[in-house]
Amino acid sequence: MLKRLLEGLSPVWAAAIVIGTLVVCLLLPPPGHQGVYATNQFTAESLGTHDLWGTWSAIAALAATGFTGIIALFAFIQIRDNRRSSERQLRAYVMVGTATIFDIVPNKIPNCKIQIKNFGQTPAYRLRCGISMGFTRFPIIDSDIVWPTVEYDEKVRAERPIAPGDDFPVFHDLGKTISIAQVEALLEGRWAIWIAGRVIYTDAFDVVRRTNFCFYTTKETGVGNLAAVLGKNNGT
Repeated sequence: MLKRLLEGLSPVWAAAIVIGTLVVCLLLPPPGHQGVYATNQFTAESLGTHDLWGTWSAIAALAATGFTGIIALFAFIQIRDNRRSSERQLRAYVMVGTATIFDIVPNKIPNCKIQIKNFGQTPAYRLRCGISMGFTRFPIIDSDIVWPTVEYDEKVRAERPIAPGDDFPVFHDLGKTISIAQVEALLEGRWAIWIAGRVIYTDAFDVVRRTNFCFYTTKETGVGNLAAVLGKNNGT
């Protein structure tokens, strides 16, 4: 019966009951010593018993103090964990919803449209996004990608909070036209166009969050179709 009861309790309350029981046992006077205090006989035996009882009382007081501290610690841990769990469930999660690239034809400037979407349960505030694009040899290596500096990018900034389920479109281009030879290099899989971006926003719990994304297109993906660069898409 007792075992089933303890198994049904949370670890905090199970520990509280066990420690509380120990403290109560320490506070109870030893069996057979009540008569010593009732007789008022100041014998060596009664004085010794009194000293022993004083020692037990001190130990019980220390145990009670420790018990209170342990319960406070358990309560703090439980409140902290509940709050973190609540934040994880309710916070904003801003990621790329869709990514599209256009105008991969000779003598045109390739450009992209990135739909930034809030997949969370609460709004995302003060959202800023920076995007860069490049044309490089394939396969892509880390040094080929030039990440944007979001903190100082005033051009791509949401004017209002991004509500749950809402999109925020961001546009960017390569900055120059591509030639027939470059288009052929894409079609042959020797070169690729990459898109790299960073998003910074503040969630409803006033925590600054970051999301990184990186895509590319080449023969492997089908020119005009974007695929994620492995290990470059992540967030906090």
